[in-house]
Amino acid sequence: MAKREVLAFALIGVLGSVALLSFWLLEWRWLGRFDNSLAQFDGQNLLAVSNGRITVQQFIDPNCPCNRYVREHQKELQAHYGPQNVRFDFLTPSSLAPVSIPSSPAVAIWSGDGQLAYFGPYSNGIICNAKTSFIEPVLKQLKTGENPQITNTAGVGCFCPWPDAQSRA
Repeated sequence: MAKREVLAFALIGVLGSVALLSFWLLEWRWLGRFDNSLAQFDGQNLLAVSNGRITVQQFIDPNCPCNRYVREHQKELQAHYGPQNVRFDFLTPSSLAPVSIPSSPAVAIWSGDGQLAYFGPYSNGIICNAKTSFIEPVLKQLKTGENPQITNTAGVGCFCPWPDAQSRA
């Protein structure tokens, strides 16, 4: 093997390693399970007055790179359900008093009478859409008067830990 070929293989190996490391740093490190360990989550301090409207509260940490995977789905949800008298709130760590949200992005859905109907991730999988979403089935049930009361759903996807009170102080 010529010296030039060895150098070419070494360069390809180094470039491949750099590409894998970059991909891990930018993408893979955020892949994981939605932490559904908050069995006692009831959202008592979260719901503003619903006025009889179904309310979708979306917990978004602006510093979380995973938000880019739910943005399009958020727009679709608002375009479809907003005209049906469903209220959408976006909550960030700075807009909330310290609260135990396991991961971002996350969603809490409240019935028109203020009962928690769903708490968990948008979907199972890295990309959110109507086919993989946990949100649409809950909203459809609430629109028919049923409350599925699904809390702490586990999911695999792109999630960031929710900043706690100490990290915001």
